[in-house]
Amino acid sequence: MKKLLNSLLVLMSFFLVACHEEEIPTESMTNDVELTIPSTALLSEDDTTSVSVHAMIAFAPKEKVEIKLAFIGNDDNILRLEDENVVFNPGQKEAIVRVRSNGNHVLSVPRTVTLQVVSASTPSVKGFGKGVKITVKPDADIPALTPAQLQLIADVKTKYGVDLMRMIGKIPVETTITFNTADKETFFKGQAQRTYKGYSVITLADDATVDAPTFKMVSNPMGLTTFLYDVLKRKTVEDEEFFMQTPYGRAAVKAADYKEDKETFDVSLGGITLDMSTKAITFTTQKENQYGDMITGLPFIYHYSLWDRLLQKRGSIVEIEEDGKIVGYTIDDDFFMQGGSLNPNKFLGMSNISNDEFGNNPSDWVAPSATLDLQKGKLSFLFPWDYADGNGYEQVSVVYTLHP
Repeated sequence: MKKLLNSLLVLMSFFLVACHEEEIPTESMTNDVELTIPSTALLSEDDTTSVSVHAMIAFAPKEKVEIKLAFIGNDDNILRLEDENVVFNPGQKEAIVRVRSNGNHVLSVPRTVTLQVVSASTPSVKGFGKGVKITVKPDADIPALTPAQLQLIADVKTKYGVDLMRMIGKIPVETTITFNTADKETFFKGQAQRTYKGYSVITLADDATVDAPTFKMVSNPMGLTTFLYDVLKRKTVEDEEFFMQTPYGRAAVKAADYKEDKETFDVSLGGITLDMSTKAITFTTQKENQYGDMITGLPFIYHYSLWDRLLQKRGSIVEIEEDGKIVGYTIDDDFFMQGGSLNPNKFLGMSNISNDEFGNNPSDWVAPSATLDLQKGKLSFLFPWDYADGNGYEQVSVVYTLHP
């Protein structure tokens, strides 16, 4: 009996040691915190809104954990955190912190600032990835109206009783993009939708008339600048599966000397015409696609610093390593055609939107439409949109809140 008791004690000791050994890796395992920005990552210095940064911890903590965030590149103290310490209470996996402009009005060109996890109250908790990037633009540049434009606005108000100033200037916008099923899974990380809140700067176009005033969005048109830039980067410089695996893609990025925190991407949109007698709005036009065919779409105009620099390299030779050898590529039209282009028009808004060209079942196409409701103070747009090698249309819903 004594031998049996001793054997049981030995077995229990072995079991306890084994269990203890299994617990050690769990205690020392790194618990990563990832920062993401599911909405817009764009601010102007004079914005009073904020950018919402989501902090996700891999494993819900058993005890309270505090992480500290800090900026990189926040020279002149242009951004501030509402709270630089983010708290995860027991069982909590997500926290939100807001980034705001300090309104210092010091920028003359856009600047990209990085927000990272720098420390935690628990040693096993670490920051994951490179943090998130927020682009800060100078105070929104609202173009001054000319005497002729001011007279036109007065004439419209006299003839039609409509004050066009309600839709001119810095106008709040909320944009929702609904992804088709295939693109949601393969490109947008399972997200069904993204919503962006921000501002567009809208002014009168030079060809505006009293009976048909035409507008142009000179900043953040349709609230899409952050989204469009995100898609463009993911199709080019961030695409390690396809674009950056091709010699032309690597050569283009090298020739243009890509530096993530130095690049700028701006978008504008003209041709938005309001028929004063019917209040109907036209905002699509005929434009040339990458194959030289004319399609119906939105005439976005892109200004991308990386593409501009690549165009300046036209005629030069860039060398890259290819299969263990150094190969030179001449930057010319053939180079662009073969896959070395960084032109946003080659990747954004590829298909005709006046009818369904994909034929998916059920259809993901929606007829382009626009509505002006002066009583509610809303200007709304709805249109389909796609990107290079996408599986169908994404549906874009835009709502502007007019000045009172």
